[in-house]
Amino acid sequence: MDISRINSHLQKLLLLESKLPTVACCSLQEPWDWRHDGADTFADLQSLAKTVAVSLGFSNVTFTVAIAKQRRDVGGHIELLQNQKEVFLEVDDDLLRHPAAVPAVICHEVMHKFLYDADVWLLDATENEMLTDIGCVYAGFGKFMLNGCESTGYDNRQGAPTALRIGYVPREEL
Repeated sequence: MDISRINSHLQKLLLLESKLPTVACCSLQEPWDWRHDGADTFADLQSLAKTVAVSLGFSNVTFTVAIAKQRRDVGGHIELLQNQKEVFLEVDDDLLRHPAAVPAVICHEVMHKFLYDADVWLLDATENEMLTDIGCVYAGFGKFMLNGCESTGYDNRQGAPTALRIGYVPREEL
């Protein structure tokens, strides 16, 4: 990794440290199996989003997760509006074949809301996405980001293993 990327990441960390409340860096979150019994994917996604949201201090905000096809190279999307008490987010349907990637995407999308509410963002879209990934690590979700950023799964339709890379900060830079 070159020195300019290191400096860029450090600047993002300093921005987060200066703008976010201390609750954002409360404790390291241990990975957990987000699939409880495999029977109800929607309920498991809601539970995962709620767990992430509560750890970031969103105790009075409801996060609703839907499964929807996203644009190429997009794992999820979140609706951001001021003063929301109900937040809608989507995860790509292909993502479900990569269970380790799902918490990373949920953390990333909920972090978007956290940063939005804290009025922390960068004008450049790619830099802002990188800030969001770094924010996840800063808030204690580093293991989710590491476990999910590169994943292998199995595609029953094609009868073959598949590889997935998600996130904006490469694994070696997390």
